Amino acid sequence: MIKYSASLLLIILCFVSTILFSQGLPLKLYWAGKTDSALLLSKKTIEHKAAVTKKELAQAYDFMAEYSLENNDFKNNLNYLYLLFGATKNTSLDSALYYARVANYTLCYMMNDSTDHYYIKAIGVFKRVCKKNKDSTQLARYYSYLGNAARNTMYADVHLLDSAIAYSNNTFLKALHYRRYATFLTDVINVDSQEKWKDKKLLASYKKCISYLAVAEKLATKIYPTKKSMLHATIYRIWLLAERYRGHEREGIALAEKAKNALECARQRTFNSEYSGICSWQATVYINLFDKTDSLKFMYAAEKTLLQSIPAWEKYLETIKENNIKSMDDEYSINPYQKLIFIYFQLYKATNNKLYMARCYGLIEFVKNKRTEKNVDCDFSIANNTKKLDSISKICQKKNGAIINYFVTSGPNILIAIVSLPDTTLLMECSNTKNIKTARNFDLINVINLYVLKNEIKEYKKQAFELYDLFFAKIDAMLQKNKITDVVVLPDMSWSGLNFDFLQTDSCNQNPVFQSALIRKYKFTYTTSAQNLIQSFGNVLTYKQLNVLMPQYNSNFYAQLHSSDKLIDKLCRIFNVTKINTDNVSPFFEKNKLNQFIGHAKTNNKSIEQFLILSDSANISSSTFLKNNLEGSCYLLNACSSNIGKVERYDKTNSLPYQLINQHASAVISSLWQLDDHENAEFLEVFYNFMANDLAASDALYKTKLFFLEKKYSPAMWSAYLYYGNDFYLNKKEPFNLPLYVCSFLIILLVLLLYFKYIKKRS
Repeated sequence: MIKYSASLLLIILCFVSTILFSQGLPLKLYWAGKTDSALLLSKKTIEHKAAVTKKELAQAYDFMAEYSLENNDFKNNLNYLYLLFGATKNTSLDSALYYARVANYTLCYMMNDSTDHYYIKAIGVFKRVCKKNKDSTQLARYYSYLGNAARNTMYADVHLLDSAIAYSNNTFLKALHYRRYATFLTDVINVDSQEKWKDKKLLASYKKCISYLAVAEKLATKIYPTKKSMLHATIYRIWLLAERYRGHEREGIALAEKAKNALECARQRTFNSEYSGICSWQATVYINLFDKTDSLKFMYAAEKTLLQSIPAWEKYLETIKENNIKSMDDEYSINPYQKLIFIYFQLYKATNNKLYMARCYGLIEFVKNKRTEKNVDCDFSIANNTKKLDSISKICQKKNGAIINYFVTSGPNILIAIVSLPDTTLLMECSNTKNIKTARNFDLINVINLYVLKNEIKEYKKQAFELYDLFFAKIDAMLQKNKITDVVVLPDMSWSGLNFDFLQTDSCNQNPVFQSALIRKYKFTYTTSAQNLIQSFGNVLTYKQLNVLMPQYNSNFYAQLHSSDKLIDKLCRIFNVTKINTDNVSPFFEKNKLNQFIGHAKTNNKSIEQFLILSDSANISSSTFLKNNLEGSCYLLNACSSNIGKVERYDKTNSLPYQLINQHASAVISSLWQLDDHENAEFLEVFYNFMANDLAASDALYKTKLFFLEKKYSPAMWSAYLYYGNDFYLNKKEPFNLPLYVCSFLIILLVLLLYFKYIKKRS
């Protein structure tokens, strides 16, 4: 009887749940402008999915995919699309819509060729749809997603958004699609000069954009007659962008305020990202007004706006830092710190007030070390940052060298550098927006590295001169005047793979590489942050032993390193060498050790992981280093591309040198590209010979590079290595001195004889 009662109760509960969840399908609530209600219902539906129909569950997944996309949560967007596609039997239109949405996802998140793949697939499936007027909502959404993905077709299929508007059968969808079309048009009207606005097509696109936004605003007000909404905020934000491109700054400022007021009314989850974006674009309008008027009041207004946006920006980052790195890249141009650095640089130029240099320094350090143990909070303290700049100047005085802290701002783009010399510190512009855009578009660093590896000298010299002109030309004259040859570089995150050694001061074809390479004038070392430099300078370490980890590879996949094997035998005759067994690599992570790795390495492009390969099935992951305190230890990573990691623009550079230095390692020598075993062994033999002659490691590396440079070896051989961190020395093995030991023995024997003779006499 109890069994039957329980079964009956379960049936009743299921029936009640079905009635409860079918009262309002999430998408219907969403199209009616009731996003919060739709979100609550979707979560409950998914939570009780056993008690609802497949259609209701599919509606919940559908809404959650839509909601995730609107909130820049691309990972969950794709997850819910997968669940949706498997939740119910799909018609041809369902499948076409699914592929259009995945195409849209790949455009927003991955920005690669897979967008075209899904775009073509969506069109192919859609051709099989028989009754295309059956469900206008589905059709409108299909055209909308496919129209958005048309950015990959250079706007050739932008007309698909017209179809989306035509098939929209409710007010919310119409407003959404008018706004989406207007967003498209802002891409078209993004021009560099006012002269281009004489083009009638461009002007027509601007007018169409504004008219569509006006229609979208009316529709949004129809949905929300008593208050402003997130839809209003998004419309005003796009409107602000359109007016900014047109040069209507005053209208842009008013629209920014309207957008922020609408957000205050809405206060939905997207508030933080939308608010920081609006503030950033508003600040850009103020910067444009400053360019036109030279009035500093606009720069102060931009600063105030951005400072107000920081709390919202930080909350936004907290929500996406684990699952949404691509969105962080998308928002790179609107994070407040980037523009604040630009603003303080402009204020420094205009006023020559060194307090703005201190603010730039504090923000640059903060951005470079964001979310690391050493620098969690943004330091706006002028006094503290001024003190740190003074500490760096004192280091320059002791080294008689220069320290160059590079940073590339974004929106607008400008390459600046804080250059510390023995007698002064300067904040200067290295390159303008146009040059930086060119460098980024063509990815000059990757291109030049490829030329180096292929030994294509003519093209390599041309690109190397361009990079010299971009980064170092203005600084070069200053260093020459001060007779400085020792330079410490703090790279910008975007350019961490650049070796200044091979930059060419003269691009003329008649000058050979070894004559015009920058290494002939300067010794370059690198570090991850000024704070690391301040903390480690002066702590020059001396080691009596070298730990070597060199795996013995026994497969076709990883080649055995025969030349390096012979090298280790030579080193054992000069230094005290301990070989680390690959079965127990724990000594590799101990404090106060000098560790040499000779082997293979690889990087996981889909994550921030790098690996030192021990065998086909074993490796040392970069995350293992992050679990250990490496204080007092130095690492020589002679492995293929051990310097390369995934660059997360806002967080930090996740290459092995950065990770090891941030775990308190004193120094790291790494490589930029694949190393030839024979050449690497030859290079290391010369390097360790210099070390055996009591040279500091950075000097030994520098002289080794010059040695092979003068012998006219390919740049691919000698310029692969970068030196990060502080100096260290390695003592030679004490030689066996037979005469000394014999003399010592005789002296001890004589002393003992005299002692016993004295004792005997006393007794």
